[in-house]
Amino acid sequence: MGFNGKFLFNNLENNIKSNKEIFIDSNFELKIGKKNKFINDRLFFEYNNKIFLLDGVILNNHELEMEYKINNWQDTFIKIYKEDNFNFLNKLRGSFCGIIYDKIKKELILFTDQLKSKNIYYTMLKDEFIFSTNLSELAMLNKSKNVLDEDAAYLLLTFGGTLEERTLFENIKKLNFATFLKVDFNKKIFQNQYWMFKNTEDYTITKEKAIEEIERLFRKAIKREYDKDLEYGYSHLVELSAGRDSRMNTWVAHEMGYQNDILNITFSESDELDEKIPKQIAKKLKHEWLFKALDNGNCCYNIEEIIKITCGEIHYGTVCHANGMMKELNYNNYGILHTGLMGDVVIGVFGDNKKKLMLNNLKYCYSKKLLNKIFIKKDIIKNFYSNEEIFNYINRGLHVTNESSILWPEQNIISPFLDIDLLTFCLKIPYHIRKGNFLYDTWIKKKYPEAAKYSHNGRKIGIKEFDILGRSVPMNQIISRIFKKIKLLKREKGMNPFDEWYKTNDKLKIIFDEYYKKNITRLNNYKELQKDCKDLYIKGTAREKAQVIGLLGTLKLYFIN
Repeated sequence: MGFNGKFLFNNLENNIKSNKEIFIDSNFELKIGKKNKFINDRLFFEYNNKIFLLDGVILNNHELEMEYKINNWQDTFIKIYKEDNFNFLNKLRGSFCGIIYDKIKKELILFTDQLKSKNIYYTMLKDEFIFSTNLSELAMLNKSKNVLDEDAAYLLLTFGGTLEERTLFENIKKLNFATFLKVDFNKKIFQNQYWMFKNTEDYTITKEKAIEEIERLFRKAIKREYDKDLEYGYSHLVELSAGRDSRMNTWVAHEMGYQNDILNITFSESDELDEKIPKQIAKKLKHEWLFKALDNGNCCYNIEEIIKITCGEIHYGTVCHANGMMKELNYNNYGILHTGLMGDVVIGVFGDNKKKLMLNNLKYCYSKKLLNKIFIKKDIIKNFYSNEEIFNYINRGLHVTNESSILWPEQNIISPFLDIDLLTFCLKIPYHIRKGNFLYDTWIKKKYPEAAKYSHNGRKIGIKEFDILGRSVPMNQIISRIFKKIKLLKREKGMNPFDEWYKTNDKLKIIFDEYYKKNITRLNNYKELQKDCKDLYIKGTAREKAQVIGLLGTLKLYFIN
């Protein structure tokens, strides 16, 4: 899967070459990866002197064929493109990216899907514009040219991701979500965004209407995903944790009849809720269930293996535990990896949609110790955000949470909660209805009462919540915290207790500490950043130490100091 190529500004000999995996002419080179589980969804063709590439999995291609009464995906795509060659991608649902190259005008267009479910990275050189779906590939082209983007480093150390169009490389950018990027023969770059998050409230939507529409759209999203597996003869691979989100993916799919060939996978600290609850649910539904224990943090040992996956794009700690499971699986018989990503903030809230964005008061950070550096350097956050919630959807949601699921190019990882139709509707629901977990819990209790019997990470679904310091806290959690405080209840460690691992696993502590000591000098040319990294590592939590490790590892592998 994936692709890479060059747009050449100086004419070469007119040596045209084309086949199923390559196109070359005097100004353009394109190479396409051979592996693609959903090969019939991919399009690569020439039409009207333009080269088109659509790469990924399209969940509604057959719906579109029926709508346009064309029994052919390529011809349907052409028809949609001809109708509106700017907004045509809004018709597509799924995980995709691609290119359009005009051989006559000598113009190249790169595009991402609405939520940037697949990345395209690019760099502009003197005589060529180079692009790739693999950041590591671009970063290794010429390590001597790589320069650290210090602002991106501060974003990584704070938010857990480089955000917006940044990477840790000043010379390499990534295409934003729902974006067309056009490069012409004069080396000019133009960008247009064809879709945007909007949380303008529709006060005609009542709680009852919201629940019915969520039910309809969620089931439609489930059908699109699971039917795509069946279309290609694949079994269903479905994540399952102690939370609501992955549970509802599994539960609703089961009730819709996708009961055969489901393998639920769970990875967490053993003997915790993230093992116990998925085991109970899988047993209830009679699904196959595979559990990977993350005990002791052994998954964090191979630092540079993880860095080669993240390339500094996101927080080291968000990938190492998932990689512990991902590398153990044989995906040959499975299609989409079905997840519940972002379910709680789609059928809920992701910050305040009333308040103006205040960077120094953001809740969704991996570390706030260096947040003042971003607040002081206001130009680090480049784009305008109408409110806190929109900022969180785009940056914490897409550039960190969703980013962590798209770093394995061989796997299409999709969440029904991120179906554009469902997401767009939920953002219209009045804020007071979706605030807290009230709407989410009411939907589950009304439509899937059996699913509501299992707690959500120790919280009973549907129990009364209280507003404490701006956060909705369930009564049973308040009682639980009191009991744990007085040691009448065992304190849950959670899915991936980094502090516990670092404290109790001497090998992990030695690996982290030695790696830090050997590589902190790589920041010698960035004195302020080096000092901040030292403070964060020495005084910070294990997760904050992992953030520093991720930055230093990227410097070691991809920069020449």
